[in-house]
Amino acid sequence: MVDDDRLNRRILGGILETAGYAVHEATSGKEALTQYVAVQPHPVLLDVMMPGIDGFAVCRKMVEAYRGAIAAENLPGGGCEFSVVVPALG
Repeated sequence: MVDDDRLNRRILGGILETAGYAVHEATSGKEALTQYVAVQPHPVLLDVMMPGIDGFAVCRKMVEAYRGAIAAENLPGGGCEFSVVVPALG
């Protein structure tokens, strides 16, 4: 889960952990890109509007950098798909 807002990470992380998911957090797009290979998360939840590298750019960079390795497996269709956009809680 990638979000620059600590409260959003706590709320969503709590919901996901209660549902039985292992949650790994990144506080920025740059941090998410660094953690992506080591953690190999499935799925990746990205905040769209973050300072620095936004969620759309992070997704594109993940696909470009890891196509054929991790991204094709973890991203449906091997690309960036955004089915739900929810306004930030904070």
